Amino acid sequence: MKRIVLLAILFAPYLVRAQKFFVEKNDEGCERPIINKLLEKNIKLVFKEDSADYIIKPIINEVRRDKARGYLLITNAKTGEIAAKTEQESAVSTVYNGLQNPKVRVVNKIVDRSLLKTIEGLTK
Repeated sequence: MKRIVLLAILFAPYLVRAQKFFVEKNDEGCERPIINKLLEKNIKLVFKEDSADYIIKPIINEVRRDKARGYLLITNAKTGEIAAKTEQESAVSTVYNGLQNPKVRVVNKIVDRSLLKTIEGLTK
């Protein structure tokens, strides 16, 4: 009996992190870096909005020819309230990065810098 209680206490933090995330699709494929990072970190990802606890939306505010600014908005799927928001980032498309779509570069930058911190803040 003591072993069962000890195992339950040891694995409790892993059970709490069982939140399910849905990444909203975008017409330019900006959601791909988010999905890759969530799968890499073994965070539960669902492909139907109905079964998710949180919805991640890439919001791109300002787009120019070679520059974009945006952030990620995480909303509670059940209530529709804003659960978290990442800091706004900007990115420039240059020859050095292969003239990559600036919207995708912004999302890559946000994913690398602040997505995991924001998700950890939700699960605490």
